[in-house]
Amino acid sequence: QPFTYTGVDYAGPFNLRYSEDGVEKDKKVWLALFECMATRLIHLELARDISTHTFVNCLRRFGFRRGFPRVIYSDNGTNFTKTAKLLGATDSRSTSDLPSCSREVGEFDEEILQTLASRGVEWRFNTPYAPQQGGHFERLIGAVKAHLVSEKRVYKMNEDEFNRVLCSIEA
Repeated sequence: QPFTYTGVDYAGPFNLRYSEDGVEKDKKVWLALFECMATRLIHLELARDISTHTFVNCLRRFGFRRGFPRVIYSDNGTNFTKTAKLLGATDSRSTSDLPSCSREVGEFDEEILQTLASRGVEWRFNTPYAPQQGGHFERLIGAVKAHLVSEKRVYKMNEDEFNRVLCSIEA
């Protein structure tokens, strides 16, 4: 099944344009890239920030569309380690090595966490300070960025246009 073994990484920030009271402003957004480790299929999610709360929602949307992974590979980003701890995901490191999860993540709907935690996700982290272990993620992020740069108006897009481009890159 595709995405049973999934890698995840973030790219960005990207500046999008939005209008507030007739005044155009820039807004920073990030891109969550989910990669099927077997087929190299990708799933792209727009992330409005790099918080744990936003990543959990990206993971949830990904899971409902593509199926929840059994094993997730990632770097040691705080949003990934906190999500793993929230979900009770297993790892080769002890849970005492993971950052503490205070209520910084916001008021999560307990149903969301239970849904994700019931999937029994195993989380495997790259060795700290060894980015070469996630080389395939980084290569795919480079390819996605190259497609974004080829879109001439990437820095003048609003959120809807950016999502359209992400869907075309995914396809």
